[in-house]
Amino acid sequence: MQQRKTLKCLSLKQPYAELVAAERKTIETRTWNTNFRGKFLIHASKTIDKESCNILNIDCSKLTKGAVIGLHFYIMSRNIITSKIL
Repeated sequence: MQQRKTLKCLSLKQPYAELVAAERKTIETRTWNTNFRGKFLIHASKTIDKESCNILNIDCSKLTKGAVIGLHFYIMSRNIITSKIL
């Protein structure tokens, strides 16, 4: 019988989730440190930062909300080496 593997998930507001999944945003600052390295999912929350969308010229109506939108491989601090948009 195969064992199931658990994946961690990073939940972000849009448009940030989309930018991370597309590798256009490569730095994520949080108030806590982590020793985690490996695969993780990118989740787009149901909240959209409309002001950021306007500044970045992103159409809010085309953003996915409330779903997992990407899979990333995290190797070193601030270095996402590969990604896949789901």
